[in-house]
Amino acid sequence: VLWASKFLGSAFEQFTVRSSTAQGRSIADQLARKLADRDIDDISRGTADWQRAQKLCQKIKTPHDGFVAIIDGGTGALICDSRLNDDPTLLRRNPGRAVLVTASGVAPLIEASREACVKHKAPAFGEVEVSGQLYQATCLSLPKLDAVIAVYQSQASIDRSVAQLVLPVIQVGFV
Repeated sequence: VLWASKFLGSAFEQFTVRSSTAQGRSIADQLARKLADRDIDDISRGTADWQRAQKLCQKIKTPHDGFVAIIDGGTGALICDSRLNDDPTLLRRNPGRAVLVTASGVAPLIEASREACVKHKAPAFGEVEVSGQLYQATCLSLPKLDAVIAVYQSQASIDRSVAQLVLPVIQVGFV
């Protein structure tokens, strides 16, 4: 029974992580398309385009207690963040310098994103620590804006989702 419950938990965890990765990619792609469709080309803080980009970020509902950010591709500084209305001090942070742990290695988020774009024409996926908490991150490089869209999803929330799926199955006795 213990073996079966661990197997089931592992299978659900893999499924949930793949699902959250797909959701992160979809959100990043969708935001990139909206930025392009609205001809947003200068996301410097305080500009009209920055305000429009910030509003787009704020409208996004990210699963698993997540959030969306646009990060300067050169400095790693935060440009826009879906949580900015609640905490304007976030603009002092440099999330692009945080270490992203991917299947292929460890690198600062902005570098991992740039490398994934060049090598695979795809976003970078991995884990990153934000304010002491672990997040799954999907990072899409936007070379024309010299920026990175980062979609964060809480690992703790993902783990809770897995537990909510597995626990009833174990309790009912299917395992």
